Amino acid sequence: MNKTLQKNDAVKALNQKALVFYKQKRYDEAIAIWQNTFEKDPLNKTALYSLGIVFFEQKKYEEACVYLKKVTEIAPDHHKALLILGSAYLRLRKFDIAEDYIKKSLSLNPENKMAYLNLGAIYSVRKEGDYGIQMFEKALQIDNTEVRAYLGLGKIYAFKEYYQKANLNFKKIIEISPNSSIAAFAKKALLNSRAAGISSEDIEHYFMDGFRFYLGNYLNESIDNYEKYLHYRPKDDLIHYYLAEACLRKKDFKKSFLAFKKAIFINPKKGLYYKELGLLLDRFGKPNDVLEVLKKAAEFGKEDTVTFTLIGKNLNKLKRIKESIPNLKKALELDKNNILARYELARAYIENGDFEMGNHEIQTILEMPLKSPLKSQAEKLLNTINQSYTITKN
Repeated sequence: MNKTLQKNDAVKALNQKALVFYKQKRYDEAIAIWQNTFEKDPLNKTALYSLGIVFFEQKKYEEACVYLKKVTEIAPDHHKALLILGSAYLRLRKFDIAEDYIKKSLSLNPENKMAYLNLGAIYSVRKEGDYGIQMFEKALQIDNTEVRAYLGLGKIYAFKEYYQKANLNFKKIIEISPNSSIAAFAKKALLNSRAAGISSEDIEHYFMDGFRFYLGNYLNESIDNYEKYLHYRPKDDLIHYYLAEACLRKKDFKKSFLAFKKAIFINPKKGLYYKELGLLLDRFGKPNDVLEVLKKAAEFGKEDTVTFTLIGKNLNKLKRIKESIPNLKKALELDKNNILARYELARAYIENGDFEMGNHEIQTILEMPLKSPLKSQAEKLLNTINQSYTITKN
């Protein structure tokens, strides 16, 4: 008896240790302990269930199913294992099997909103909208703040072209959780009242056609489709960005500028928008404006070779050489083949009177196995250095 108690205590201690690893997201160590427990005791539900959970969280759904099925074989009334097993099959797009397991879980625990959410998702995918609506509404009866249920309802109603009902559900998400990723989706999905008479699918086609025409370089058609899309969904910052890119390629700089500004106004924390606006402003030689915009790009994550190059280039224009050099060096650390960064760095060194370092950068440019108009400009810089050396000697 004492040995049995000691064994049980040891198993509990190992399980606690594995749980600590699991909470720390040290999954491999947690898995090793639970698998060892399972090998010694194939009927240990805790180890099997825990392995199913950890593999599910790692999105290894096939492995999760193996262990969770073992749990349900040992304990057919384990409603949690049944639910997660059904959820795993849902992720594997095996909808009929998923539905069966989730319904079994629901029969044992009829107040589980996750079961209704998952069934709603299954029926939505299978285009069984009425059943989907029933499931999402049951989830809301349990928890009327469950934004995923409102999202599911909004999508179904939008697909069925019940725009007013779709809008009510999307607005509810924004009201309950305004700063969540689901709210961001809801804001984009929100069908403007002007969309009456046109389906959500038709609106999406404007975007797809705009992108397709852009890839084919049919810029007028691309711009036209993006503008049609934005007529119905004016708060979609991403499409304002795509519109700006199409206008930029068409060399309609004013329209491009306005579209970039609109994208930033809607989503002021997207570094990409600031970076691309900086590229546009760089064409017009307004270094202070470029630097202000690129500072925002870096602040919101766009600390890449292009950003650092443009910062260095515009600091050069302002004769702020001591600031430009470290930025251009950063650009080259990220991409040693960035010929513009190397050219601007050479210019900075020459402006700073460091002709030897300037010469080194120019020679590197001239030895690069690629064609670029910057090579001829680099040769002109080299002549500047040679003349400076001559003047110095004289």
